[in-house]
Amino acid sequence: MITRYNRISLAIGIPGAILQFLGFESKELIGPVIAAIGTILLLIGLAYYLKAKGQSPIWCILAFFWLFGIIALSFFPDRRKNDQVVSAVKKSSPIPDHQSSESNSKDWTI
Repeated sequence: MITRYNRISLAIGIPGAILQFLGFESKELIGPVIAAIGTILLLIGLAYYLKAKGQSPIWCILAFFWLFGIIALSFFPDRRKNDQVVSAVKKSSPIPDHQSSESNSKDWTI
C-alpha cells in the first residue's frame, strides 16, 4: 500500500464521513448541503484509498452504500504490497538506473 495515498485518504475521508453523518442527522435546511459535501469528500477519500491499494478509483462509488460499501472496499486486495520496498531500494541504491552513452561505448582497440 502506498502510505502517502493512504494518509491523504484518511485526511479527506474521515471528515467527509463525519460531515455526511451530521448532514443526514441535521433537522435544519442546510443539512442536505452538508451531507452532499460530506459525500463528495468521502468519495474522494475512498478513491485515494483504492489508489493506495492499487485498485481502480472508480470503485469508490460503493460509498453510496455507506457503511456496507466502506466495509466491502476494505476487503479489496492490496496490489501494491511491494511498491514501497522497491521505491526505497531505488532511492538508496548507489547504482544509477541508466548509464550515460559514453559509458555504454566500449573501446575494442588493442
